Amino acid sequence: MKVHECYEVPKDLKKNRFKDIKPYKHNRVVLIDVEQNDPYGDYINASYIVGYALMDQFISAQGPRPNTVADFLCMLWEQGASCVVMLTREVEGGKRKCTNYWYKLHESKSYGIYTVEVIDEEKWLDFTIRKLKLQKAGSGSRIVTQFHFMSWPDYGCPEVSALLRLHKKVAVESRKGGVIVVHCSAGVGRSGTYIALNWLIHQSETEGGVDIPACVNRLRQSRVNMVQTVDQYAFLYRAMHQVLNLGET
Repeated sequence: MKVHECYEVPKDLKKNRFKDIKPYKHNRVVLIDVEQNDPYGDYINASYIVGYALMDQFISAQGPRPNTVADFLCMLWEQGASCVVMLTREVEGGKRKCTNYWYKLHESKSYGIYTVEVIDEEKWLDFTIRKLKLQKAGSGSRIVTQFHFMSWPDYGCPEVSALLRLHKKVAVESRKGGVIVVHCSAGVGRSGTYIALNWLIHQSETEGGVDIPACVNRLRQSRVNMVQTVDQYAFLYRAMHQVLNLGET
């Protein structure tokens, strides 16, 4: 496996949640609309991920911290994101996993020059679908669909059928075009597993079979620790066994 160089930022910048989870230099997402006198203003802990069929189909990102919410919204705006897949609850096991970047239904909240309003919310068994109206001061507004999956246990993996249901919903919405931003807390374990599942489903539809080790190896060329644990790796085998034998039920 080729070794890529990670992008380094000063420790006191505190934009990274974990010291060992950083984007590679060659495919990191670079923010455009930043202050000219800030040498690290263009930095966000996020990476372009090549999908099975399309180049740069996904962005895998760290969940926002209190000081990076505006950066996260800036990324959604600049990258023309159509969907956000969130794979963590805000707090798990008494630890903050992600800072909210939305507020209550029909209420808005501002982060710098960006304002987010939840204009619709649809609750399913394992996830909630929110329509977010994202506004940039002086530049109009856009609608971003957030899929918030809340059935991933703190340790281990979710039920295969639950994540497949989420995948089907996202697949329908993503046909409208635009990049899909996937994040959990660090943007590698759960996010990598979800992106790998998408990759493998497309591969099975095209080739009639899958190559899970090659898929994970490819994803790890784009971001460190994609599919982080043995449980997540085994989950992909269980999921694809179900898809190939029973379909995406």
